[in-house]
Amino acid sequence: MKQAQRIVKNAIFGIGGSAIGGLIYLATVLKIARSVSVTEFGKYSFVLAFAMFVSNVADSGLPRLLTRAVARSREELLPVAGATFSLIWILSGAVCLLVCLVASLLHFGTDVKIAMVGMSLATLAAFHGSGYGAILRAYIVVCPRLRRS
Repeated sequence: MKQAQRIVKNAIFGIGGSAIGGLIYLATVLKIARSVSVTEFGKYSFVLAFAMFVSNVADSGLPRLLTRAVARSREELLPVAGATFSLIWILSGAVCLLVCLVASLLHFGTDVKIAMVGMSLATLAAFHGSGYGAILRAYIVVCPRLRRS
């Protein structure tokens, strides 16, 4: 398969996967919106928006940078990965403390505060997983010559 064909195939599957994921997300939100009150849906929307904000702040492009650095020079894997994962842990700790501080200052019920902290911790766990996924992506997708051996 030619490189251009591989790019087109990957783009089609990527767009298709995003579309299917978006439709599932839309169906989930519609199902939740129909089964709860307006107040409860407002709480859900706030917690979800807060968790997405935390995810975007914490992520800061580190997994993409790690993929690029490892794909460029596989010999630099250990120093680059060590520095990146140290930074991921530092960012996670700082964001976790910030989330707990913000949650305690907001005038919401305990259920919303617990949901905010729980969703934020879940997005931070996904942030750690995307760091390890970046290394795998660099070896499997970006370095196709490894697949041949």
